[in-house]
Amino acid sequence: MLESDGNTLAEIVGVYTPAFMQIRLSFPFDGEFSHLEPWQKGTYLHEYVHYLQNISTPFGLLRSLLVYWNMTDMFAYLHTLSADTVVQLPVSFSLDKKKETEWKRHLLFSRGCTFRELPSKEIAPGEKIGIDIKNIVYNQHNYEIVELNLMLSDGQRYNVILGGDIIMESMAAMCQHMIDPNSTHQGIDIPYNLVKLLCQQHYPSIAADESKLVVLCYISLFSMNPGLALIEQLDYAEHNPNASGEDILNRFVMQNSIIVKGARKGVIEFFDSMVDDFKSLLSKTIQCPLDSIGEALERVKLSNAIPPFVAAFADGIIDDEKFGQLSGYYGTPYIYSIEEKWYKYPESLKNPGQESQDMIALIGYHALFNYLSNKGHQCPLCFLDCSLKPECKQTPWEGNPCPVQVMAQALQIDKLKLAP
Repeated sequence: MLESDGNTLAEIVGVYTPAFMQIRLSFPFDGEFSHLEPWQKGTYLHEYVHYLQNISTPFGLLRSLLVYWNMTDMFAYLHTLSADTVVQLPVSFSLDKKKETEWKRHLLFSRGCTFRELPSKEIAPGEKIGIDIKNIVYNQHNYEIVELNLMLSDGQRYNVILGGDIIMESMAAMCQHMIDPNSTHQGIDIPYNLVKLLCQQHYPSIAADESKLVVLCYISLFSMNPGLALIEQLDYAEHNPNASGEDILNRFVMQNSIIVKGARKGVIEFFDSMVDDFKSLLSKTIQCPLDSIGEALERVKLSNAIPPFVAAFADGIIDDEKFGQLSGYYGTPYIYSIEEKWYKYPESLKNPGQESQDMIALIGYHALFNYLSNKGHQCPLCFLDCSLKPECKQTPWEGNPCPVQVMAQALQIDKLKLAP
């Protein structure tokens, strides 16, 4: 599942951290996908799909950009403090007004009134799911959002916004089901089964075609309002049942355009330019030339071809060979387990056999940002052998060298004094 504030689902065995491209697993993994049990393969594939959503869609890239803005603004604020300033955790600072507005707008189309706050996440069987397109005003602009009216197993009806988070989780869950048929996410329909259940009632001709639904979810993430985009794509697919997922994707790419700063761009031109802008900002943010991340981003550009993972999921079956081809093409994020005390740095796509330095830098920045954004307690990398030192629980940039220390020194905030 996607990491975010308020994760309360029990027995989580895998988590993906957007922007920082990290997969946390609760079980041992030696790096060989074929060595995993079926349920472990399903879990890992679920999180890997989140990685693909993160790097290969405008919605995923924008989420990362917003996080990087937040991180760089925090570090810039800390850099302005005098040496005798005592900092209270979590660090409190003001985000640039324009950035704050963009962040809140993204959250509106991502989570809305977060589904994680619902008392139950199981939809009552046989109860109608209502679809309501509502007009809202945010920052003096009119938007349409998709609100679903659901009867949950507690006997109460609730309204849930169909946003990016639900779509990404439903998409990842359907991919997971292709390799592990036992992964039904029973009792957790929201978010994992919601798109499929919605289709069973409103778009029955395509409801059983998971591979097509995966592509439609992917297409919706090319919109900054993915809920509305998904409803439009589902409606088209329902009325054109003979069109394959790849057919619908080609139609979307060739027939749609986006207006950027007054200029109209085709989908391919828009996305490729967004990837280039993202690469530039990321390199400046982590103060490191891009390696595996940069190469993976080059490979997701639509000017190359229809994304290979669309073809991989076309027949609704994922096996070891297909996943090996996917991970060989797109690379892998940073994978680790706090419970099992292991980690695996991704290999460089440019220099096979070497660790990817850009990902290592991103790991360090994430650890520092995460530590300062929360109440501290201990450095997020404390489970690594290189970081076992007393300072981990107070000022991890002090003591023996470690990734957090390197990043803090590079940002010139390694002299910070923290309140006890």
